[in-house]
Amino acid sequence: MQRSLLESTLRVFSRKWVRRTIFSLAALADALQFSSDYLAAIYGKINKRHKVFLNHMLHIGERDLSMHADCTEIGYGGSAGHLYDVASIVPYLVPWLQNRQDVRFNLMADSFVARFFHSLDCSRFRYFPTGSIYRYYSFLNKLHIGIAPLLDIPFNRARSDVKFLEYAAHGIAPVLQDIEPYRRVVVHGRTGFLFRNSDECIGYLEMLVRRPDLGKKIALRARNYVQKERMMVSKVKERESFYLSLLSSRSDRSCTGDMADTIWEQVACTNGARVEGRYVLLLPSDYELSMRAGYSELACGNAERAYQHFLRAAKEQPEQYLPYLGASQCVPPGPERIKLLKKALRLNPGSTMAKLLLKGSDFF
Repeated sequence: MQRSLLESTLRVFSRKWVRRTIFSLAALADALQFSSDYLAAIYGKINKRHKVFLNHMLHIGERDLSMHADCTEIGYGGSAGHLYDVASIVPYLVPWLQNRQDVRFNLMADSFVARFFHSLDCSRFRYFPTGSIYRYYSFLNKLHIGIAPLLDIPFNRARSDVKFLEYAAHGIAPVLQDIEPYRRVVVHGRTGFLFRNSDECIGYLEMLVRRPDLGKKIALRARNYVQKERMMVSKVKERESFYLSLLSSRSDRSCTGDMADTIWEQVACTNGARVEGRYVLLLPSDYELSMRAGYSELACGNAERAYQHFLRAAKEQPEQYLPYLGASQCVPPGPERIKLLKKALRLNPGSTMAKLLLKGSDFF
């Protein structure tokens, strides 16, 4: 069921018109922001005005690096997009874990990823369902060693080094795949270990298990690096200067005085907005949460549940056409689907998707 969500996402972004739309919007934007030099080198040509801002951490996790434990806790947490990365280490990681009585593997991922470790009993393996970023950080605080497998493919080379940052910020010794996102930031043997194959991966894990003092030193150095070089609070001025330069170059779109106050009030009163001093944090609104849940259920084949989510979204924002467009895909071809599509088209006469779906219906 979860695999269908991945396949659905792949189908969407494999469509040429979707990719063309993304590139067109990127070219029209005032500027592009990249999270790595690798991405900028590939896609910077789309928009001559672009900037690289590395990922940064908002806070350092509380952790007693002097703690001792009878069992070394090794772990990994990641999204479903890392399915094949995790699968790549299973053939050698699982046998190693089965032969160690002083090591336990912790996994926070989708349930179907946990099936890779079904042969491990509860003394060697613990599974944690995915959740909020705060639950993820709580999960990290349980680990001594963090592993990050990453197949050497173009998509992975374009990823950021955020996994290293998360491990380092929470006092975890990182053991990472020797690939682009980590090569430029990890000092091998000092702030982490980079493995190229199964023997190196198991070798570094063995070393850290046998020498917990080394793991603590590695974790402390990595943590110090993040605290000194990769904290958002120390980089926010650089980002602010870049954004302000965009405003000054587009004076026709800038706003000051009463207009700015009006916009602030409108944004601050938006559903889901959280005001903290001079800043507004825009959390997902009830409408957005319902739409996201509807699309997720639909991608997993749960049409009835998806339909209920889309109806809730329509109730939250009755002037929006997307809930009706989504709901039309939850019912079989027939009068009800036609009714929903026509409702969507009335709300947004320019909806190409609604027109195509209507035209393709045998009942039109």
